[in-house]
Amino acid sequence: MDRMRRRRHHLPEDVFKGVPRVVFITVATAGRKPLFAGADHARIAARAAVSLHDGERRVYGYCVMPDHVHLLLSTGGETLGGCVRLFKGRASRNLRLAGLDGPVFQRGYHDRVVRRDEGIVRTLEYMVMNPVRAGLAAEWWNHPWSGSPYFDGFGPGFFTDPPAEASLW
Repeated sequence: MDRMRRRRHHLPEDVFKGVPRVVFITVATAGRKPLFAGADHARIAARAAVSLHDGERRVYGYCVMPDHVHLLLSTGGETLGGCVRLFKGRASRNLRLAGLDGPVFQRGYHDRVVRRDEGIVRTLEYMVMNPVRAGLAAEWWNHPWSGSPYFDGFGPGFFTDPPAEASLW
């Protein structure tokens, strides 16, 4: 009898090691509980996302939703798992310091490498429109837990006159 093989959910780590890749990541809360529905916890998750933006790692954008967080980042040559562990670790530690008990995030995460033809700006726009589609904000720039530490002037009008894609890679 053939043994079922566990399906690999992520690209192998060596795909990311030493080579910067732009990746769209979704990290869900444990049990999809709305842990980030309140401002204090959402702020902590947003700060953890922004803190990833240093050195070679670029955070093009983030969006904190009540039960998940989206990140659009360049790994800077780090492994993808290392980037996700860093985010989850920082957010979890600070949420516990703020009094949250129990598990914060689901064990895994969803990732998708962004191809040049898809575009960073188009992927970022899709991501920050999540709160509008979910009815959490009337306009994407009104959602307080979305942003970009990479782009100056990230707000109304950004997608009307976006930066040239070629300069982002």
